[in-house]
Amino acid sequence: MNAIDEMVSQTRLLDRNPKYGLHKIAKEWILNSATNRFQLNFKRNVGAVSEAIRKCSPKNLGEWKKYYFKNVKSKEHIEKLGKKLYVKITEVISSEVENIT
Repeated sequence: MNAIDEMVSQTRLLDRNPKYGLHKIAKEWILNSATNRFQLNFKRNVGAVSEAIRKCSPKNLGEWKKYYFKNVKSKEHIEKLGKKLYVKITEVISSEVENIT
C-alpha cells in the first residue's frame, strides 16, 4: 500500500467515526473560516478575552460565563454575533459556493 492509499484508507476510517469524521472537521473549518473572515472573533466584538480569563481565573465554565457576561460582553451581544455568523454562512458563503460549483 502506497502513501496515498494509506491516507485514503485512514480518511475513510475517520469519516466513519462521528467524533473524528470529515463532516465534523468540515463543519468546524467552515465555522472557523467564517468567524475569522467576518472578524466576529475580533476584540471589538468579543472583548479582551485572554485578559478577562486571567483576571477572573475561573474554576469552571459557569463561573467564567457569569463573569464574562457581566464584565466583558452581554449574552445578548454574543447571541447577536451567533445570528450574524449563521446568516453569513447560510446566505453569503452558501451563495459564493453555488456560484463556483
